[in-house]
Amino acid sequence: MVLRSLSCGAQPAPAWLAPEARPGETGAAAEGQTMARITFIQPDGSRQVLESGEDETVMLVGVRHNVAKLPADCGGQLACASCMVEVAEPWRAAVGGPGLDEGDMIEDALGMRPPGRRLSCQVRITEALDGLEVRLPETQG
Repeated sequence: MVLRSLSCGAQPAPAWLAPEARPGETGAAAEGQTMARITFIQPDGSRQVLESGEDETVMLVGVRHNVAKLPADCGGQLACASCMVEVAEPWRAAVGGPGLDEGDMIEDALGMRPPGRRLSCQVRITEALDGLEVRLPETQG
């Protein structure tokens, strides 16, 4: 049996596919993505500084590196509020505030919208976020 693509042009490999399984791609630079260092701070103050690699969101960086207190139950679909982080004060302007749906989800989970609280699945990695620090709550929404 021969499988053929029905599309007319080359389609990029899905972002979740391991780099070695993506023919012709050689990492973040090939896709025009920016690598950034993200610091995850646990409730006890311990820190993990991680490279974003090809990950597009802060949540994906944390999941790839098995960061504790970041279950990300819905896999980044803005459906569960289990990837909440508190963006450090100096980074809030660069990260920006939550969108309407994200803000509603945070408020539904916590009963309020604390300043700097974001769902890490909605924080897209850009060059401006190199060095970003986020604090994980003791419990997720």
